[in-house]
Amino acid sequence: MTYEHDIEKSAACAEGKAFDALLQASRRGAYPLMWLAPCEEGVERVRRRLSGTPLGLSVGVATFEQWAADQWELHGDGTRPVDAVERSCLLWSVVALGPWADEGASFKGVVALLAQAILQGVRARDFDGVALSASQQGLVASLARYQAELERRGRCELSWAMRDLAGLMAFRGCVAAVGFDELSWAQSELLRRLGASGEALRIDDECSAASRPDGGAGRAPELSALLAGLYGRADAPVAPTGAVSFLLPQGSYGLGGPLATRVAALACAEADAARAAGRRPLPVVVCAPDARDLFLRLGPALARRGVASQTRGRASRVAFSSTVFGRAWLSLAACANPDVRTLATLSDVLRSPLCPMDDGKAMDFDAAWRKKRLRPFDDMAADAASRDGFLATLLPLVLERDFEGALAALEPRLRSGAFGDAALQGESVAAFAALGRFLAAWRDCAGGDDVAWSLVAQRQVASPLAFSAEEGAAGQGDVLFCSLSDAALMAPASAAAVVLRDMTAEAYPVRVEETPVTLLLERIGVVCDLDPVAQMRRSLFRCLSVASTSVLLERPLFDKDGTQTYPCLAFEEIVDCYRPYDVLDRSVDRATGLPPAVARFASVVPEAHVHENLLGEDAAPPGQGQASSWRAGSPAKVSPEGVSALVGGAHGGSAVVLSPSAVETYLECPLKWFTLRRLRLKVPDAGFGAMEKGSFAHDVLRRFYERLHERGAAKVAADDVARAQALMEAVADEELARQPALPPSRNPLVAVTAAEEAEARHLKRQLVGFVPWEARLLEGFVPTHFEYEFGKKTPFSYAGVCLTGSVDRIDVNGKGQAVVIDYKSSVKGTYDVRSRSSAPQAGGAVLPDKVQALMYAQVVRRELGLDVVGALYVGYQPRAGKPPALSGAFDRTAVQPSQAWDAKAELVGYPQLDDDGCAAYGASSFAELVDEVERGVEKAVASLCEGRIAPYPRTADACSFCPVQDCAKRRD
Repeated sequence: MTYEHDIEKSAACAEGKAFDALLQASRRGAYPLMWLAPCEEGVERVRRRLSGTPLGLSVGVATFEQWAADQWELHGDGTRPVDAVERSCLLWSVVALGPWADEGASFKGVVALLAQAILQGVRARDFDGVALSASQQGLVASLARYQAELERRGRCELSWAMRDLAGLMAFRGCVAAVGFDELSWAQSELLRRLGASGEALRIDDECSAASRPDGGAGRAPELSALLAGLYGRADAPVAPTGAVSFLLPQGSYGLGGPLATRVAALACAEADAARAAGRRPLPVVVCAPDARDLFLRLGPALARRGVASQTRGRASRVAFSSTVFGRAWLSLAACANPDVRTLATLSDVLRSPLCPMDDGKAMDFDAAWRKKRLRPFDDMAADAASRDGFLATLLPLVLERDFEGALAALEPRLRSGAFGDAALQGESVAAFAALGRFLAAWRDCAGGDDVAWSLVAQRQVASPLAFSAEEGAAGQGDVLFCSLSDAALMAPASAAAVVLRDMTAEAYPVRVEETPVTLLLERIGVVCDLDPVAQMRRSLFRCLSVASTSVLLERPLFDKDGTQTYPCLAFEEIVDCYRPYDVLDRSVDRATGLPPAVARFASVVPEAHVHENLLGEDAAPPGQGQASSWRAGSPAKVSPEGVSALVGGAHGGSAVVLSPSAVETYLECPLKWFTLRRLRLKVPDAGFGAMEKGSFAHDVLRRFYERLHERGAAKVAADDVARAQALMEAVADEELARQPALPPSRNPLVAVTAAEEAEARHLKRQLVGFVPWEARLLEGFVPTHFEYEFGKKTPFSYAGVCLTGSVDRIDVNGKGQAVVIDYKSSVKGTYDVRSRSSAPQAGGAVLPDKVQALMYAQVVRRELGLDVVGALYVGYQPRAGKPPALSGAFDRTAVQPSQAWDAKAELVGYPQLDDDGCAAYGASSFAELVDEVERGVEKAVASLCEGRIAPYPRTADACSFCPVQDCAKRRD
């Protein structure tokens, strides 16, 4: 009775030794005879090999898990092994009772650690008497609760069953585990114990010699030489013939087209060779760390070239939350949780394939409901159900948490093909089935719904995707996209070519990592012998063995940020096989970084060929009189036919209508103006931000002065501050009370949380605190006009356009002089009129960074006939021990610094005699400054009307609130 662990040079040698051992055992009368393979593909391959031999009917072939489960069913105690879904659900339920529950922590990491320990075969009693840390004791306690729960349910773990099987089986046969790089502790223990009563062999593949191809086409001589010398002994370096080639993009823009072209050429060449030889064509295998993403990028380009492609292995798996059905279901399930659902949640459901509502109607429904913050969710759900009969059935089931009933209602719609093309439909059906299995297991555990959706979002769904070759296209080859480890499971020489993508150190790191599980197992003497270098080498060797004709290695020279990349260990070891052995020759080709002998088989792809690289189109050389480039519009200017749509008109007329704030936004950055004013890329929901707070403050300040005038007071008096503050508080309370009834166009300030209510109270205190300072502002001037509107009923011409808007406040003195006041929540340095710069979007004119108040000054001068002597930005939020911020400009012949409470007011008065005065704008007085600003704005308006919207952030804070996050000129 023996247990042997041997390591052979190749997979063929390992299988040969296993065959001989089982044959000898059969002749001795040993029974049963078992061959254990690492995967299903290996099982099928071994069965085909044994079918024509004396062992064909006497040797069972299975994976280790299949065989152990069968033996447990025959010899075990009647308990049934749990599957991965049941394990995950039960672990979450028992971990929630552990010490982590009091901390409100996420259990994801703890559950993963326990699952790893369980798969090794570890039980809680294995740690009896072992010194453990507090956290390790918590893990072991959770493991004990999990084991007790399994026993209560009549379940078991297959890894635990493996440790007990040897004592239950009375094994007298021979079992051979062939080709396993790593075995769990439970699997190793089972083999050792079986060897005590029978024969047990573990035969590994050292991957130092190439296996013979399993029939079919032979292997190219260069590939055979490469496999012989990669991790074995070779007499000479590999002679390059082109069977191994290299593709070296200079960056991420060099990937698409060239790689698709090379892959399609390999597949089509194999299809031609197979037709000539009268055999079935072999596939081309493309390996990548992100194989699914690469498939989605290259699949359509391959289909156009007559090449069908599909995913395989891990590349066929996707997170439930990433599927179309998964995203829609998680939004639907969130509707049942009052703590997380929002109006947007149901809108996401209405616009998903779960709902038959027309997309346009769903968008209108969404827009109508998201403008009101206090609309109850139940009212919205009832409204949606009243508009669609299917929703009238589905939503009540979800709101009552009858998720199984909701799935049953959804099944006919899913089967009807509502989820798109065949690929998406298949993916959705797979996600639907996975969800059903999970809900059944979770219901059995009596878990909470919030945890259920967190778990199901993380689950992987097996759903192979495929692109068919387009009709009429030449080639008809086939391509498989998979990971390196999945390709390593394929039979030797079973593919025409292997393409290894992204051979960089970042994509294929090799590092040893100690995990909490390995440290915990070491406490009981279980050492997980994880050698990432050896694992990488074995995977690479087996993957290269799959190719029969050629290998293509693709390595980007620079990453997406333009940083130089470094080759991975596997790439370097392949290249080293082409270097001379007898001398230290490290010479390289400067263009490729490869040895000169193989450099001629390498292609460097420049990033500059963006058109060919991204679109995947073959670039034909230009003929006589044919341009080698294509016409592209300037990104800095809209085409002439699009200008009218860009700038718009007044109610469909030809006149351009702008507001002072829109002009100021254009001067800040044309692209910011375009996205905010024309595309209107804003959050659709009614919010509780600066816009709502500003509208509320403006309404309160306007209403405050109207009430003050009703009482017969022209403005706040220094000896009547207390009464004025009481009035301000009363007005603020009245305005807060009427906010929920305001239409969405008024930007109502509606608090829906305790934090927002506190913010509203703080804003009210700030307005009340502003009153004492108001009494000291602009002595001799009386607040006369509030929210003065212009340009709406009667057009107001300014800088060549129709200007429209409203002035927050206009103060007038007895001489007919006026000061324009623009309220701001905060006044920064850019509001200082001395903060200026040239504006390319205004033809190079020098303008203040903020021009809105100066534009209002021109409006008041022309509309009301007043002598405007100041344009001020006034902050209504007092600072600790200081007055509110104030900035802008005024005429010092009419307004003295003492009439303003800001210490810097003297610095903004005009005229001044230094270089910071009006001369910088070509003006000698405040009045001329207002005119010069209009001239500069006229140039900006001309640029806008020409369609110039190139990004140019003119100030330091111009990028604030701009939605274009990836702008190349963004400054924040």
